[in-house]
Amino acid sequence: MALIKATLTNGLTKIFAAGRGTPLLAAEDWVNAYVDYAKVATGFGVPPVITDDNKEAMRNLLETLFKDVYTGSPSIAANGIATALTAFWFSPITIFAPVAYVSLVSGTAALVTGLTTNFISRTPGATAASKALEIATLIDTFTRTVVVTNYSSGLTMPIS
Repeated sequence: MALIKATLTNGLTKIFAAGRGTPLLAAEDWVNAYVDYAKVATGFGVPPVITDDNKEAMRNLLETLFKDVYTGSPSIAANGIATALTAFWFSPITIFAPVAYVSLVSGTAALVTGLTTNFISRTPGATAASKALEIATLIDTFTRTVVVTNYSSGLTMPIS
């Protein structure tokens, strides 16, 4: 399989259409949407082993962010989301068993910039689907910067 942006777009559309819940529920919804999208990624032909610890790292960071998101700036929100997504791959280091492990995520800064710009320039009255597509596109681009290293050869490749 491979990453399918539509899976993430659909998950985010449901979140945005439902509106605000508690910070914990919102964080869990984001984690579930991202896991549904990321679980079909491949690195050296195998999918990632996504652990509860990976999900918890992302959920905890997002819950903290969502408690304060409406009083923070767009750049704080963007940085918090990018940090949570990066933590997902590194807390603990995700493996693509039995052949590879995540060794680099190079798109975090670009994701922060893209999300900040998106949040600042948001069109009033935009639909949940249009918001989700914009954000899913940024997150999909970020996710494709996740690099895995083969245990035996040392070769690297971005996930797909």
